[in-house]
Amino acid sequence: MSQRIPSQSSNANSLAEKIIKSGGIIVYPTDTLYGFGGDATDSVVINKIYHIKKRRGPISVLVSNISMAFEISNLSEEEKIILSQNLGGANTIIVPAKKRVLCPEIYGPNHSVGIRIPDHHFGKNLVQTLKYPITTTS
Repeated sequence: MSQRIPSQSSNANSLAEKIIKSGGIIVYPTDTLYGFGGDATDSVVINKIYHIKKRRGPISVLVSNISMAFEISNLSEEEKIILSQNLGGANTIIVPAKKRVLCPEIYGPNHSVGIRIPDHHFGKNLVQTLKYPITTTS
């Protein structure tokens, strides 16, 4: 079942949260384009996204803040400083990922993952509410 809910709607965030928590996929505005959003820790959801896109490959994720970025990345203290200074908005930073945190199907070469902290309120608020990363792929 699909439904269109404008991101400016007062209940858009709570509806998107329910859809994602139930294993669904949303299309939502990002800082650049619209993205397919789903639970980045769920293999079934990731495979649904691959089916929709008709291709497989690494998928970037949205995090709500730098602490969440650190939770999923495997970085030295120096690399954490660099990430902190460059992550935000339309920037996607590819980092080595911690094992067993995200769905393994989304990783790129050498167990890497692209991370974003959006400036756009919708995705950022949604990830803050969920307390875990969601996919961000056009």
